[in-house]
Amino acid sequence: MSVAFFLRASCEGLVTPSLYNPLAIASKPFPAIYSEKILIFTIFSAFAEFERDMIVERTQEGKMLAKQNPDFREGRPKKFTKQQINHALTLLENHSYKQVEDMTGISVSTLVRAKKKKAAEAING
Repeated sequence: MSVAFFLRASCEGLVTPSLYNPLAIASKPFPAIYSEKILIFTIFSAFAEFERDMIVERTQEGKMLAKQNPDFREGRPKKFTKQQINHALTLLENHSYKQVEDMTGISVSTLVRAKKKKAAEAING
């Protein structure tokens, strides 16, 4: 039996939405059953929060270890090298964006972005 199924079955009717009070607690004829549901819900919530904290901690530890590698680069890796981008930009002098895209496989949006970046670098030195 899955945890989600167990939680759903255990806490069914625990909280009912209301227009005036979104967390209005449903009145139950058996207060002991209601108390048990709250206890189970609280325990599973604590375990879920603990597991999430452990995942975050392990992720941060792994990232710190990876940063010790001199070749580490955070983020998504580049699809094209600077040489490929520069070649495509030189092709733009004699061809249209669409033609260069067909020849190199570099999308028009990437070409436009690279051209703007190159122009900004030329201005800033």
